[in-house]
Amino acid sequence: MPTPDPSHTASNPIMLLSARLSRWSMAYFACAITNFILATLLMASGCTYPAIPVGSPLNLIAVHLITVGWLTLLMFGALSQFVPVITNKPLPSQSLMLAGLCLLETGLLGMIAGFWALNGTLPLSLRILLPCGGALVVLGVLADIAVISIPLLRTRPFTLPGKLVITALGYLIVTVSLGLCFALGLGVNHVASPLMVLLGEGLSLHIVAGLGGWFLLTAIGVGYKLLPMFMLAPEERGHLGESLFMLIAGGIFLYWIAHFISLWYPEHSLKIAWITGMGMAVFGTALYFMDIVKLYRTRLRKTLELNSRAAAGALFMMALAIVLTVTALMFSKKALPAGLFLLLIGYLSGLGLSQLYKIVPFLTWLELFGSKLGQGPVPRVQDLVLETRAAPWFIFYFIAVTGSAVAMLLNLSFIFQLTASAQLVALLAITLELWRARHPRNSSPERVSATPFILHKEETKHGSR
Repeated sequence: MPTPDPSHTASNPIMLLSARLSRWSMAYFACAITNFILATLLMASGCTYPAIPVGSPLNLIAVHLITVGWLTLLMFGALSQFVPVITNKPLPSQSLMLAGLCLLETGLLGMIAGFWALNGTLPLSLRILLPCGGALVVLGVLADIAVISIPLLRTRPFTLPGKLVITALGYLIVTVSLGLCFALGLGVNHVASPLMVLLGEGLSLHIVAGLGGWFLLTAIGVGYKLLPMFMLAPEERGHLGESLFMLIAGGIFLYWIAHFISLWYPEHSLKIAWITGMGMAVFGTALYFMDIVKLYRTRLRKTLELNSRAAAGALFMMALAIVLTVTALMFSKKALPAGLFLLLIGYLSGLGLSQLYKIVPFLTWLELFGSKLGQGPVPRVQDLVLETRAAPWFIFYFIAVTGSAVAMLLNLSFIFQLTASAQLVALLAITLELWRARHPRNSSPERVSATPFILHKEETKHGSR
């Protein structure tokens, strides 16, 4: 991002905002999408569940490409834009954000090499790269958490999105710490014995802290800010927002503590406690879903932009995931992989792609046209995208993800490969649309150069989005 002129920045609120945001968000997004494409390619090629066992090294490569390489990088990239907006404070360090990205990507590569060694593709002696990569991932996470948490902790009182994000960062520390323990147990012989109990029964602790504590709470926190802003809907969530925060965060904590204690003291049955905690978290998530449906209904912007419409598709994926998760908890664990898939690939990934479709053109607009605001005609953010071209690909993506979940539920590995291939095609097409938004002069110069800056009627009343 070019350095703005200080005198002009002082009189331009758009440039004041731009100066507070991270310079490395686009790099985070580019690396994240690349990792997501690689993971989807593995799914389409039959290198993941259900074609192979859940715990196989190749499946673990795909899982960590999605969780660390795609969603974690995506969320840190988004938080580096989101936190300065809700706190009205700049990030404390741009260089630390870059260091975090380099550490995370290098650590992920090390972990992948370690998994390949466990799979026999590389010499077994190279499995030491698994804990080495895991250690780098932990360092990268701590670097990014430091940058993101400082402005949040300096802001009083905490807003609901701020509470959700701060809590999520705490769960992330727990998640990567557990992951490092697993990596040490798999990669270092003399460490495996002391960690045997954790390696054997502690995987669910890792999954719940990461999926529920880090990913879900972050997505809810960011969504509670972005969705009302984009749809011109009431942002204050009142007692319901606080209640679902306590239910989800507290439920995950109760489940985690009860399950952790039961690993070391199995004679003291804590099953009721951790089932109660999981039930609280699921109920809180269902409340969030209903609250977002209400938010859509009470919006002032009648015609929704594509990012908000695609977010509705992601929320539908969340509803399906809740149903399958409850089914797995109450009746059959066979439904659990499909529920987790819908939560990761349908809801979280779908929501991430939908919001990138707004964030990427907005950041591009800031860089290309923010300094020119008030000096002549400039395009709107929406003029940097073409929704009629992109919308079918979002629909195709959600249809493909639903098909993959059904194939996973029925254990139809060949059908899963076909639907994952369709998902890959949709993902590549959406990525191309994001590239076009990032390079508007290369894709639609006539629209970008000729369209004046005009606010819609709703935007004039409530502020430009």
